[in-house]
Amino acid sequence: MVQNWNIRNYMDGDEVKIFELWEAIHPNKQYNLKDWMTWWNWMYKQNPAGNGIIFLADHNDKVVGQYAVIPMLMKINKNIIMGSLGVDAMTHPNYRRQGIFETLGKTTLSYAESKGIKLMIAKANDYSGHGSISKLNMFPISSLRLFFNPLNWENALRPRIKNKFLLKICVNVGKLLQHTIYRNRSKIPKDVNITEISSFDERINEFWNDISNYYPITIVRNREFLNWRYVSVPNRKYTIYIAEVGKKIEGYIVLRYITQQTRKIGTIFDIVVRPSRRDIIHLLISKAYEYFLKENVDLIEYHIFSDKIYRRALRDVGFIRFPQFFAKNIFCVYSKLPSDDTEFLKDKKNWFIQLGNSDFL
Repeated sequence: MVQNWNIRNYMDGDEVKIFELWEAIHPNKQYNLKDWMTWWNWMYKQNPAGNGIIFLADHNDKVVGQYAVIPMLMKINKNIIMGSLGVDAMTHPNYRRQGIFETLGKTTLSYAESKGIKLMIAKANDYSGHGSISKLNMFPISSLRLFFNPLNWENALRPRIKNKFLLKICVNVGKLLQHTIYRNRSKIPKDVNITEISSFDERINEFWNDISNYYPITIVRNREFLNWRYVSVPNRKYTIYIAEVGKKIEGYIVLRYITQQTRKIGTIFDIVVRPSRRDIIHLLISKAYEYFLKENVDLIEYHIFSDKIYRRALRDVGFIRFPQFFAKNIFCVYSKLPSDDTEFLKDKKNWFIQLGNSDFL
């Protein structure tokens, strides 16, 4: 097939063309250009780690493909490096299977490396495809593990189970499973106060510095990043609670809910606690449960990559693990770090990633 498109770097003023590409890929979504532009500027130009790197495929003055990464401070073992997160890889439906994704990806990653960014994490999804990922010399790690807790079993299952009789059976089985196998074994600490906050203050840096060595590979959760990610993000409302002992932060949790079809889904986007205080995980999740009940949420979801402490705590308070077999989004890594670091990266037990580190919508 003859290539009838060109690869180029993003230029100021390309935003509207990129917006048109989004609309072509998601024709059923009602995007508002003004809102989208506000979000786009937040994502690519207000990131405290630096501006996004974007390369485009161009044909007849129309953007038909995009590959982008946004810088992220990452902790690899005891070192802090400038890594990146792969986002918004897109190819226009009329231009697929022409090598646009692979060409854009290689060009973007090579340019990022020239700027000192030698590591990228990304999700392989329906648009990128696992086969294309291997062409970019990326390697898979694992998928985010989904845990869920239905607050209203019938509403939670109805969009997927249309038969009323089968729905009733599944609801009863689900309730029985939840109440017999998964029992609340949490111990509520008495020395901890839970407070809702509108933004993170300087104490969060002290908290992160205290606990960061527990997590071998993760995104740096300092005050700048957390406030950018969850506070200044436009057209999104996150609810944030911190756990305090006296004036000292011992953990935090970030929540959001959306209406999807006929049900409300509550999501735990990020939860981090001092590793020695597993009881605080229980307390923060209980707070999330209370918040979502008040908002009439039908289903709570939490996605996590590794870390047994959090997974055990979820089971303690009644969350059910979704079968790994059905997982679709696989985390992949592109690395130009030394070979010893690459082997360290390939071990999924070293990673600590949650939904808030990947889903910016």
